[in-house]
Amino acid sequence: MATYQSKRPYAYGTGRRKSSTARVHLIPNGSGSITIGGIVLDDRTKTVTVEGEPVSLTPTEYAILHLLMANPGKVFSTKVLYESVWQEAALGSEGAVAVHIRHLREKIEINPSEPRYLKVVWGQGYKMEGGK
Repeated sequence: MATYQSKRPYAYGTGRRKSSTARVHLIPNGSGSITIGGIVLDDRTKTVTVEGEPVSLTPTEYAILHLLMANPGKVFSTKVLYESVWQEAALGSEGAVAVHIRHLREKIEINPSEPRYLKVVWGQGYKMEGGK
């Protein structure tokens, strides 16, 4: 019987990373959480709240959000996002990343069509801003 091994950086149900290559070491306040505007990502409990309300994310959405929040203002190309989160070569990955970004925006933004936090930098990629 063949064994299936996920290529995702998080093992479902465990909340733990399977690979150290995409690990982000920046935890600004030392409490295990990252806060940008009204978004709080708690890396110890793998939970996200927006304006105090819990938000349910898939492991892939969580990994993308964690990477972006740990590096506010830094632009990540779709290729870098894909390779960091999926741990495989980014061949034709633009659509997959765009879909996950859209789903994230629907969950964390008040108005997903005019995002305050998760911004696109045309021709370059995506970045996280402070919600101005």
